[in-house]
Amino acid sequence: MAAASEQTVLYVDKRNVLHSFDINNGDDIWSLILKDEIVCEFAMNSNCVIVGSKQGLIQCFDQTSSRLRWQCRTDGNATGFAVDRERLFITNTIGGVEGRNMDDGSLAWKAMTYGAISKSPSIVRWICRRNGNWGRP
Repeated sequence: MAAASEQTVLYVDKRNVLHSFDINNGDDIWSLILKDEIVCEFAMNSNCVIVGSKQGLIQCFDQTSSRLRWQCRTDGNATGFAVDRERLFITNTIGGVEGRNMDDGSLAWKAMTYGAISKSPSIVRWICRRNGNWGRP
């Protein structure tokens, strides 16, 4: 698994170590041994790296220092993330969708669907209406 932001490239190796490299020169910034196996792609915003592992453990690490900022649990295993400045959105294997606060991981809301969700959620800010005009959903 790999992901990139404006500053760093992240990947998890076979030994379950999360690595952060400088996107401009490839220098190793930090490495972190993860407790559990990663079960979905991780997500990043300008400050955080979000990792989902077995037994529903979600961890938020500081993107610069690798310091654990917070952790929480979701029902089932996480299957995907979408993140913005204020919220983390999580889908899981039992059909749940959660909105969590990025400051501390606390649950803002939770919804259930009709079965397991296998893809990441998307954040939609604008939609194209039938008449061709753009607007908020």
